Amino acid sequence: MDPAQRLADELREKVAELEQALADLRQVRERVASQQKLAELGELSWGVAHSMRDPLQFIRNFASSSREIAEDLGEVLEQLDPAAREEAKELLQELTENMDRVVHHGDRANGIVSAMLTLDPGTGGGFRSVDLNQLVAEQTSLARQAVQVYEPSLRVEVTMETDPGLVEVVAVPEDVARAIANLVTNACQGMAEKVRLEGHEYRPELKVGTANTEDGAVISVRDNGTGMTAEAMARMFDPLFTTRDMGRNTGLGLSFAYDVAREHGGSMVGESDPGRHTEMRMFLPKHPGTQESARRSEDA
Repeated sequence: MDPAQRLADELREKVAELEQALADLRQVRERVASQQKLAELGELSWGVAHSMRDPLQFIRNFASSSREIAEDLGEVLEQLDPAAREEAKELLQELTENMDRVVHHGDRANGIVSAMLTLDPGTGGGFRSVDLNQLVAEQTSLARQAVQVYEPSLRVEVTMETDPGLVEVVAVPEDVARAIANLVTNACQGMAEKVRLEGHEYRPELKVGTANTEDGAVISVRDNGTGMTAEAMARMFDPLFTTRDMGRNTGLGLSFAYDVAREHGGSMVGESDPGRHTEMRMFLPKHPGTQESARRSEDA
């Protein structure tokens, strides 16, 4: 081959490599910018949630107090004539039922706020004992409701299968909470895509569970969404890979959850049938840093 031609070919190859490297750098920059925005939004959400706690507690306290007043009023009504007493009792019953509703929904709102506070990136509580069942339930509910804000047509049937005898796990609750929320969010996004493809005949189903293992616990998240191809499965923990458009769905959820599992000495595995389902399983050892436990869970 002509030396000049060979040099030109080599130059074209180098240019192509540089162009690809530049494209990768742009993608990384966009991902970092998206993550920064998400972090800022998380801090803002935490601040709002923290501010909501006091008024929510006041609402609940006043509702409980009103319910006690209604009970006292019922005793006073016994002294009235039968006709007036009957009408007053009906009104009192309505008041009591309204107070029960306020308390019920106040407790629900307080639960959501508690789940949001768990996601605070600045808590820095370190490793401590974690009630995984409670954490999984809270973050599943929070993530599902968050997705429905921008996917209003998504109506998910959620099945919780938590192990009542789950072992005590030492972990960083804030990190594990965000990992669970990311896994559930990713599952919900896959189901939302399938809703757009198949319409209302498709019924989104999400199964979230926990289970004991010999060395720790497993958190599983299974959806009947679009599933993943073999190529996507091979790169699902790669932070530079995503099957979704840039913007809201940055594709970093699985990568983050994977990192959290590994930082705890655990692991994460997944399986998927394209068009049918995806299941992710995160293993957490009883105590962080047991890499042998992580290897055994990956082989299981």
